[in-house]
Amino acid sequence: MADLVFGPHVTGHSVLGIPLGATTEVFSDTSGGKTVPGSLSVVLSAPNGASATIAPVANGQTTTVAATPGINLIGTIDNCRTVPASGATPELFEFQVTLRAQGSVRVGPFHIPVRAQIDAFDVTIATDPATHSAILSDAPTP
Repeated sequence: MADLVFGPHVTGHSVLGIPLGATTEVFSDTSGGKTVPGSLSVVLSAPNGASATIAPVANGQTTTVAATPGINLIGTIDNCRTVPASGATPELFEFQVTLRAQGSVRVGPFHIPVRAQIDAFDVTIATDPATHSAILSDAPTP
């Protein structure tokens, strides 16, 4: 069973008055001996209920989800790296998620192209599942 290890990260943006948004969540499924990063998957969901998954998490992996008619949101994984343990800091796996909107909007008889980056953020996960669970349980509640 997959556990939520990051998110939900909610992104909101408007292009030509059209609201675009997405929710990004990262799950870890360590069943069968899988470890971080191999156990990670990123789920990108649009407000209309459409969703898509990136698995495995690795540089250059992408997914596309329809945000509105004519516009897709594209999620891309980059900058994957393992940060060695140092002192009291455990070994970490970090990566960046970039979300872009791409497509076109019809305004009267014209199609206006849309190409915009709407978000980019870093995700940091402890490579040891027990350590990550401990970090989450110690985190303050917003």
